[in-house]
Amino acid sequence: LGKADVTDVVSQADLDQITGIEADGKGVSSIQGVQYLTNLNFLNATSNQISDISPLTNLTNMDSLYLGENQISDLTPLSKLTTLTFVQLSINQIKDVTPLANLTKLNYLDLRENQISDASPLINMTDLTVLHLEKQQITAAPVVYQTNLVAPDILKNAYGEVVPPTTISNNGTFTSPNITWNLDSFTSEVSYDFNQKITLGDNG
Repeated sequence: LGKADVTDVVSQADLDQITGIEADGKGVSSIQGVQYLTNLNFLNATSNQISDISPLTNLTNMDSLYLGENQISDLTPLSKLTTLTFVQLSINQIKDVTPLANLTKLNYLDLRENQISDASPLINMTDLTVLHLEKQQITAAPVVYQTNLVAPDILKNAYGEVVPPTTISNNGTFTSPNITWNLDSFTSEVSYDFNQKITLGDNG
């Protein structure tokens, strides 16, 4: 910003000159203050300890956002950033992607390694050319042990359809929409894996 000393006063006009920030792996825990950078269109804050992204709420010039490897769970502050074309949010604590539903200009979206069970809010993102949803880890609420355990398959793809499991632990079986385990002895945990290729619009 052309300031000679860190104590120099910074005006809003000075802040308006900032269009990009690189803060990858800098130990950042808060992005408070970013809300004053009204012309910001690029932010890389990967590999930090950020959980609250509310300062981004009104930065409607944003184009590219790198926030992977943080502690983010609430995506609501991104819901109005409809100019975004590139979003990287892998390895966070995200369960609900509903706030992204109106970001229809996105052509790259990385949501790997989160806790997302329902991808249907992404159905209208027909400009996407790259979508990563691998390695979602979803943990259901604990239940009292029972020999005949029936659990609904809560996983939904971008079309709102149930995603069938590819493998089921403990010889479990799947009859849509439920997974059933017949357990001969006490078992502390059962699990299943899933994998499905989806196509949005005319893009793979």
